[in-house]
Amino acid sequence: MFGKCFGLTSSVKEHSVDNAKTAIHQTTGVERSMLHSQRQFSKPVQAQFGAEIEIGSIRLTNRLPRGTILHQGNGWRLETDNLTSADGTIHSDLEFIIEPQHDFAEIETIVKEIVQFSGRLMDAADGASSKKIQLSDVLPNSKHVELVCTDTVMKANVQTTFGISLTDFKNLIENVSHIHNRFNNTHETRILNDWVNHLCAHLVEHLQVDISDNLYGFLYVMCSQLLRCRNVEPGNNHTIHTVFQVMLRSDSCSIFHKLLNSNEQEIVKFLILENQEKKVPFLECINMDQSTMVFKKPYIDSTGKNQHNGPTVRDWLKSIVY
Repeated sequence: MFGKCFGLTSSVKEHSVDNAKTAIHQTTGVERSMLHSQRQFSKPVQAQFGAEIEIGSIRLTNRLPRGTILHQGNGWRLETDNLTSADGTIHSDLEFIIEPQHDFAEIETIVKEIVQFSGRLMDAADGASSKKIQLSDVLPNSKHVELVCTDTVMKANVQTTFGISLTDFKNLIENVSHIHNRFNNTHETRILNDWVNHLCAHLVEHLQVDISDNLYGFLYVMCSQLLRCRNVEPGNNHTIHTVFQVMLRSDSCSIFHKLLNSNEQEIVKFLILENQEKKVPFLECINMDQSTMVFKKPYIDSTGKNQHNGPTVRDWLKSIVY
């Protein structure tokens, strides 16, 4: 259905789950790659669509390990998701996981079931003076845990995961930026397009090559990820994935080796590897120093404790090929 594609996760904030009305704001995602001693490519992406619905307004009174399954539905499940508060306290929220589906009708049926359950959950919380309820009282055959409602409206961050071709990536980024308008997208989109256009012009001038749609898409992927890393800082107590609009589920190495043909790979190598003049054409084109760090400032890892600087842009580009 999608042909050759790679995995993405796109996220939006504050969908009102109880009445299915949406107030959308773009949030984040992260690419995982960087330097490994032994390369392991991402698994092939299936032509399916999945989603996660993170509920921040209902939490467990007692924290459980992240990913603990509280209920298994038909095509979906309810899990715990740990969140760190501003004061550093870690608590367990709820998260609906929609398992990968092949067509929209299946997803629509599942979402309706989740919305119905969410309504019952909120009704039960409204009827409890302490706003505390037992999950198993609302949803039979669920794990026996106590929940507390922290808001009068159930709000959610919705993350969607799907496969996309390189040729469609540019339209996706532009549509996401336009719809959500979370940042000064006009300025950022202009810089992104300038970067890609400068790279393409350099290739035409020095290699006299035609820029295929596939190659253009790859350059757009790399530039969009780097621009986000350099322009946006993760919030306090947030991991680095919070800087991204769209998170790559496939790593850059896999995209390079699996989605580009041999000729396109050689063209990319010409751009991202150091040449005889000790310059990296990619960085020369976007006017960036080789010693520049990929990430704007040190970031914390998934443990919430350890800080990392990340690689230089030069090392990151080289790691895509080697």
